[in-house]
Amino acid sequence: MSKIKIDNLSFSYDEEKTLENLSLIINEPSINVFLGLNGCGKTTLLKILSGLIIPKDNSVFIFDKSIKEISKKEIVKYIAFVPQLTSADNDFIVEDYLLFSFVSKLKFYEAPNSDQINKMHIAANKFEIDGLLKKKMNEISGGELQKILICAAYIQDTPIIILDEPLSALDLKNQGLVINIIRDLYNEGKIIILSTHNPNIALYLNANVFLLIDGKISSFGKAKDIIKKDILTAIYGSQIVYSKEHDYDEISIK
Repeated sequence: MSKIKIDNLSFSYDEEKTLENLSLIINEPSINVFLGLNGCGKTTLLKILSGLIIPKDNSVFIFDKSIKEISKKEIVKYIAFVPQLTSADNDFIVEDYLLFSFVSKLKFYEAPNSDQINKMHIAANKFEIDGLLKKKMNEISGGELQKILICAAYIQDTPIIILDEPLSALDLKNQGLVINIIRDLYNEGKIIILSTHNPNIALYLNANVFLLIDGKISSFGKAKDIIKKDILTAIYGSQIVYSKEHDYDEISIK
């Protein structure tokens, strides 16, 4: 059974082609990182994989079912999606927002039970957001909101988790927290797909890397084989250098 399969996917917004003849298969628990310039199609691809954008043909399959045939209610059992950070425009209490993550496991009008509430508190502790639970979503900082959105995806407990630039609003400490949680999720048997502008993240996670140029996958492989100067220069230009070429030591995470 293919958990994720894309077979010759092309997609356009109006007349402008965003993705072209794109194919990939992900069958095993893994961390998969999409790299590329702004506008190369990363976000569009992640939205298609999450069921937020539906392609016209049967080119995307989740657990051997065409994504066109999977209902919105059913897809949240397979996939948790964290979009690029936007400001919260609601006044939900953070605690209630996190409990919404159990909706796919509840019957109509059923409230979360004590075990689910306890799981929510354990997740909040893991993400270090215990102190935010009684606050409103529109009253917290961008970095705090980012952690809450990722925590909600974690609580959803799906086999596939998709994150669009999940580290963009986080400080260095919280980047390390989230990156290590991503690694923990992989060790629990999840498929993780994320986009980032920092190639070092893929190296740290020993991820599979997909390099996108103009809506096409130009290179694919393990991070240690792809995150190299000669390959990345084709995307990012000649300013790419190894850290040893600077006059300072690169700041990293552990």
